[in-house]
Amino acid sequence: MNDRNRAWFRHRIFMWSAVFIFVCQTVTVELMAQPPLDRQVLFNRLDKLISNGIEQGVLVGAQAAVGSTSDTPKTKSYGVIEPQSTLAVNDETQFCIGSCSKPIAAACIMTLRDSGQLRFEQPIDKWITEASLWKLENGQSLTRAPNMKELLTHRAGIYSQKAKPMTARQARAIRDFELSLEDSVKMIQQQKLISQPGEKYAYSGAGYCLAGYVAEKVTSKGFEDLLQERLCSPLGMKHTTYFPDSKQSANIACPGARGRNGTLITHQGSPHLLGKKLRFPLIGGSLYTTASDTGLFASMILNHGKSLRKQVLSREAWQFMTSRQYPRQRYGLGWGLMIRNGQTTALQHSGALLGYRGLIHIDLENNRYAVVYWTLSDVKDPRGKEFSRALQQAVRG
Repeated sequence: MNDRNRAWFRHRIFMWSAVFIFVCQTVTVELMAQPPLDRQVLFNRLDKLISNGIEQGVLVGAQAAVGSTSDTPKTKSYGVIEPQSTLAVNDETQFCIGSCSKPIAAACIMTLRDSGQLRFEQPIDKWITEASLWKLENGQSLTRAPNMKELLTHRAGIYSQKAKPMTARQARAIRDFELSLEDSVKMIQQQKLISQPGEKYAYSGAGYCLAGYVAEKVTSKGFEDLLQERLCSPLGMKHTTYFPDSKQSANIACPGARGRNGTLITHQGSPHLLGKKLRFPLIGGSLYTTASDTGLFASMILNHGKSLRKQVLSREAWQFMTSRQYPRQRYGLGWGLMIRNGQTTALQHSGALLGYRGLIHIDLENNRYAVVYWTLSDVKDPRGKEFSRALQQAVRG
């Protein structure tokens, strides 16, 4: 090959290389500019389900957020804040999230373990002295008082609102929002335990009230203040509280109910409608928040306890909180665990209080979360349960 041919050959190689680099760069930019397909597909599925629920009159309003640690979350709001209202739900509309409060409350309490203020294996009679005197339903004495780990995993022996119908006093202890948390705990203490602490699983909202009360005793702070200090402020969760101010903000969602003549009206049992009479933070069941705020919490969990601002939970605390605590029990420290080959792949909790509903799903394996909050038009409408089942299926893929 002569010099002229060599020069031509080098020029052709240079030109093809430049084209190849340009194409690669273009494809890379396009791929980086698009959200991961699985999150987009999930969001589209949720969007279709929720939109249909609004159109069919099953839902009053809703919020959805889908995100990860690597991209901007996709959020959308639907419907109106309450029946017969013209005010649209927006990104800052607060929803009462029922038992979706539990993982958030548990994470708040976990920070006390991180700071060395609370050992989860310590019996709670250190702070609630009467706990050592509690009795079982059969009249037997306790071998010891429950501990924080047992309260958060529903193995403390405290009565369950799901196992059998509650007595009027048991129901009042976790549903009368004019009580204080201390009032609630005094009533819960008067109930017999259904098992020895640690012996068996029984889902208990009352147990979470005890957990929150112990946290108050440990820190000498109200649980609301503790939540704001330990979680909401570090994570930037500006719309999360047990005590929304209904006078200063009309942007609070309410579920529906059927009036005497069958028309759809606003459910009057929503805690925030009590105004200044609202005193009771139902620790595992009455938090008000938004899907976007909860997305900040979910992103912190996906990022092993770290937010953009700081390490909220230590790596060890994160590992503890996302691990199975008892053999064959899939409910951990504040949420349900999805486990494969001994590893936790996802975390989830649903929520229901009156006509409020919620779902938090955190996919650790695929770096993805989905948060949906909604209000039902009529809790007696069977289509509400059908919607919940369809949503669960869509989130799990």
